[in-house]
Amino acid sequence: MRVLLIEPAYKAKYPPLGLMKISTFHKQRGDAVVFYKGTNAALRNQIWDVIYITTMFTYQWNITIRTIKFYQRNKANRNIKVGGILASLLYNEVKRETGITPHFGLYKKVDRLTPDYKLFDGRYDYFTNNASIGYMTKGCINHCPFCAVPELEPEYVSFI
Repeated sequence: MRVLLIEPAYKAKYPPLGLMKISTFHKQRGDAVVFYKGTNAALRNQIWDVIYITTMFTYQWNITIRTIKFYQRNKANRNIKVGGILASLLYNEVKRETGITPHFGLYKKVDRLTPDYKLFDGRYDYFTNNASIGYMTKGCINHCPFCAVPELEPEYVSFI
């Protein structure tokens, strides 16, 4: 399979961990994986078996929706998957705006995989270029009224 991983060109200190794990999943299956941050007409115009587009914060709505619609312009690429925080919290709005049914919450099939740190090949400057990322827990026991974590990760899980 040919897999394209897209992060919209919003400012981010940290690399897209979900896409890094999806990359590991596909590479373990022998699939060809390409990552790009932003929009690229040459990539859009190629035929991909699947395109994954991550989303971050809800205030990045405009750039995120523009990125999704940009990749939708190649009608041959019908298998576009959208997930992440924005897509989960604004699930109905993303579906209404793009016609894509977003993935809600964690992608359990890849959540425990090791992130693919070679995905970026030094082309992108993330805060963690010389570090690795991990979780000590998932979910939260506090359920603060202003926080989205209980909605995104409803079950508290201690990994240690």
